[in-house]
Amino acid sequence: MEGVIYRLWDALEPGETTLIEHDPTTSPALGLYHLLQWAKKRGYPVLIDDILDTLYLYRVHLKLAGLDTSLVDEARVIKEGGRLNVGRIMESIGIKEATVRRSNYERVFDPLLSGGAIVNPA
Repeated sequence: MEGVIYRLWDALEPGETTLIEHDPTTSPALGLYHLLQWAKKRGYPVLIDDILDTLYLYRVHLKLAGLDTSLVDEARVIKEGGRLNVGRIMESIGIKEATVRRSNYERVFDPLLSGGAIVNPA
């Protein structure tokens, strides 16, 4: 399975946005885990959008599954709302009006793009 997923991610172009759907029998936490492994193997930096502590829940699921959570712990994170910190928090942005939130997000995210392609799971 890893080979098929990696080939799909390898086919993406920088700047593309991809929505990954899952059914109730699959784990989005496991999907994030494989994406982080793929990004590390390819040398891509990762910046995770943690919206309302979802990353904390994913980390718990991975730990309960017996998987190494160091990739999550080492990832740079922009927190949007919530209070449980996981990863290397670059900035915490409150949940506000969409235009204010976007402005705050761009202030943090845009300088990180100067290094080239970045994997940005949300």
